[in-house]
Amino acid sequence: MPSEVKLPPGPLRELVAAVHGLYVDAAMPGTSRISRLIRERDDLPDTVSHEMVGKLLHGEALPRWEKLQCVIQQLCDMAVSRPAVEEERVRFHSLWLAAQLDRDQRPKAVPPVKPSSLLMLQIRDAAGRTGSEMKQLQHRFQAVWSDVLGERRTLRSEDRGDGWAFWEGGTDLVSQAYDELLPALAERLHDSNEAAESRLPLRLSGALHLGAVVTTETGLHGRGMNEAARLLDAPVVRSAVAEVISEVAVAVSDQAWDAAGGREETNHCRAIFVSRFKEWAGGPVRLYTPRPWWPDWKR
Repeated sequence: MPSEVKLPPGPLRELVAAVHGLYVDAAMPGTSRISRLIRERDDLPDTVSHEMVGKLLHGEALPRWEKLQCVIQQLCDMAVSRPAVEEERVRFHSLWLAAQLDRDQRPKAVPPVKPSSLLMLQIRDAAGRTGSEMKQLQHRFQAVWSDVLGERRTLRSEDRGDGWAFWEGGTDLVSQAYDELLPALAERLHDSNEAAESRLPLRLSGALHLGAVVTTETGLHGRGMNEAARLLDAPVVRSAVAEVISEVAVAVSDQAWDAAGGREETNHCRAIFVSRFKEWAGGPVRLYTPRPWWPDWKR
């Protein structure tokens, strides 16, 4: 088999290898000649273009059995060893059938999913809260977040118990979250925490990412969603967030950072590198706090 023919292991490789063996025995005739000779015969069930002959020899296509049968019979008639046509037809039908069944059983190609903006927000210190405390914090978040969104937009969302996932197609949400939504959310949470005078301050950690998502009956899935969740859960991110005294701290992935314009502002951004962690492949991340930190933050 020529070195440029590279096939995955399996029935198709076996079929192409067998065709090449017969092709070499026939002194490697040109694909146009094979096609022409088949077309000139009246004892074959079909015709075969020279393009299809070439694709067959390179493993780029699995033709219908009638077309493969034509090629095999023509090569048998041209072969030096003069193989028995009927025996070869039975042998190649078995190889073709195995390749066909293997192809039918392979997962169908899924159309590419366009990247979506993903914003995950999670209640910090949720693990130590009682059920009633979590409900109180959830209600406070919903009230503040509805006020932040106002009439400007409706985001697709999913309640994840101790937090929420928001997403939409394209990159607009990334820029708007960075420029408008997160700063407004931080300000309103700060006011809410001050006004409540409660032992239950509501503070959030988050992840802003750009990736592929899909929705099914069981909720939000997809590589982008898994990456955003793991980024938020990465130990280095959790450690950095634990130091934040303001109400909102969001880990912004490199993809989202580029989409947002990549503006680093004093007392608002801290560059960190997150190593590979489960579904998160690793890479540079900015820890973004819409409200400034303490003055000596950069020391």
